[in-house]
Amino acid sequence: SGDYAVKICVTPKDLMAPIINPPAGTEYHLPYGATEDKIIKYINEPGELRWDTEDVPFDQMENEFVCDLETRTALGYKCEATIPVSSGENTICIRGKDHPEWEGTEQEGNRNENQQCLPLKVIVSETELKIDSITPAEGTVITVGSTEAVSVELIVTTSGGVDGTASCFFSVDEGPEALFIESGGTTHTQVFETFTDGEHYVYVRCKDIAENWAENSTLFTIKRDIL
Repeated sequence: SGDYAVKICVTPKDLMAPIINPPAGTEYHLPYGATEDKIIKYINEPGELRWDTEDVPFDQMENEFVCDLETRTALGYKCEATIPVSSGENTICIRGKDHPEWEGTEQEGNRNENQQCLPLKVIVSETELKIDSITPAEGTVITVGSTEAVSVELIVTTSGGVDGTASCFFSVDEGPEALFIESGGTTHTQVFETFTDGEHYVYVRCKDIAENWAENSTLFTIKRDIL
């Protein structure tokens, strides 16, 4: 009897819905007054992405992402959508569906879609970030002795924005900008040991994680008491 060779080709059935990245639990903060946000997601295979403000099945979702299925990046295929937002919390639901080329064909029923909603929360700041105070205050005169070293502590307080916390930067007499040595909360401090006599202008600006910005300034005078 002779030997026979048999070739078998097995095409695996696709049972997986698209994987969406970044994954669930994503939360964005936007600055006060924002009215829209550009959302970027990636899917691991060619497919469609849709979003809705309600947790409904894919086919009932009214809004679509625009996906570039021609270019696969390290993160997958890039999908973008611009969503309207309002002050406070905005939550949307995202779902994907694979094999867009099967839409409307006899293979439509074999397409896989996400069974669980991928939630995304966008939080728009309800108030502006504010610099409540700067010490030394505007117009302050600091009097020191004739030979006394001049030490000035700059103190800034913030509120509003995301939660009042911020990173603050200062510039003295129109010099280079620097981050406060103590910053990140609601009180920001920096000690100066080398101020000279006369007027000094300090410009301060702060930002929080939502990119809310606030700015303020103070002008104070150091006067040496010479007997």
